[in-house]
Amino acid sequence: MRLSEKANLVSNYFKSVFTKEDLQNMPPEATSLYADIPPIHFSTAGIMKLLQKVDCKIAFDSVPHQRLLLKLRYYGIRGILKVPL
Repeated sequence: MRLSEKANLVSNYFKSVFTKEDLQNMPPEATSLYADIPPIHFSTAGIMKLLQKVDCKIAFDSVPHQRLLLKLRYYGIRGILKVPL
């Protein structure tokens, strides 16, 4: 089978899977059976209050250190991290 024939097969397959929808005649949006969820509001003070309760020593001791350091390096965090314990 030639390359152009393979390309046509793949193209025809995707044409059969992905269709163009008629956006002018869309069905109405269904109503939800669930009550609307109220918006969630975050505040810096609230986050700081929760972070003060985190025991960093327990959290740090429960993860594989080498893996953690590799992930930090992957995200561009290098050098000495100073975390109050």
